[in-house]
Amino acid sequence: MVVTEFQDIIQFSTGNPESSRKILIYFVPGNPGLVEYYRRFLEHLRGLLREAKRKEHILIYAASHDGFEFQEETKRLHNHQNHAPPYSLAEEVQGLISKISTRAHQTAEEHPGSTLDVILVGHSVGSYMLLEAIEWYQQQTSEKAVYNIIGAICLFPTIVDMFRSDKGRVFKWILPIPGLGLALTGIIRLLQFFSPGLLTSLAKKHTPGPEGWEVTEALAKSDYGIRQVIYMARRELSEITHDKWHPATLWGVVDENDASHLNARTKLFFLWAHKDYWVHDDTRDEIIAKRRTRGTHETRHWPCMELLENEDIPHTFSLDPEHCRCVAMKTAEWIVEGLLEGVR
Repeated sequence: MVVTEFQDIIQFSTGNPESSRKILIYFVPGNPGLVEYYRRFLEHLRGLLREAKRKEHILIYAASHDGFEFQEETKRLHNHQNHAPPYSLAEEVQGLISKISTRAHQTAEEHPGSTLDVILVGHSVGSYMLLEAIEWYQQQTSEKAVYNIIGAICLFPTIVDMFRSDKGRVFKWILPIPGLGLALTGIIRLLQFFSPGLLTSLAKKHTPGPEGWEVTEALAKSDYGIRQVIYMARRELSEITHDKWHPATLWGVVDENDASHLNARTKLFFLWAHKDYWVHDDTRDEIIAKRRTRGTHETRHWPCMELLENEDIPHTFSLDPEHCRCVAMKTAEWIVEGLLEGVR
């Protein structure tokens, strides 16, 4: 266990605690699945929602993925896996589903008589994971009786054909190397003992942004972090391929004569970078052309998809203060104008 003040769960609240309408904003990190990389972004988001002076009681909740935890095992709230890390992408999805359900049920129990609406926000592979969670939720009558997932916001989403991306074409040859995770972990342990200053320098050099290197260093020192990053990324490249979700159930491409799909639809929003080394331009453009709402009555249930106005913001937006602010502004705009004001 690494000794650190970094947390596995981040929670904020804003709005009116006395309101009978509770909004749970559940944030899903990418890979590495550490919520501490997103603390500044979440703080910006809370501030913007506070400035909006919403009358609802808004709860922001973010949890690191299984296998990435900093805290000792006995303190982990969601240690539900039946084996030690690393965990596969499918296991991480099941872990996320469990965490969303647990957090939503706890919130409902803490505020009896209130209406609970849930908004999922995910970054990178977190977007893929939340789409999987929504597909699961749509089949769960008992869950729908407790809370409503009214919307989801996907930031820099890696949801189709990751192997086509610039990074994917490189790492598909590196990640399958046998024993890679164990070897890197062993090297890091040696650096911790013989040259801790060099480990710090490497963390600063390889963290793709001006912030977050302390989190990277803590990740490297953690029990399973490096192995979990590699194992999960390997599965991402092999499993995130075609568009796997049904057009009518998740994407909202419905037959106007079939009313069964129109009730309680989860509204989807996608924010894409102009240039993302984990998303091929053609992949992004194909999804936008096929799935984005066209502003017509027939496509009113389709997702909203936008390219960032700032072309310089990279995939790792959360590691730069100004980039955090820009992405948080768009996220808050969609939450307030696209979801909270659209669902009463």
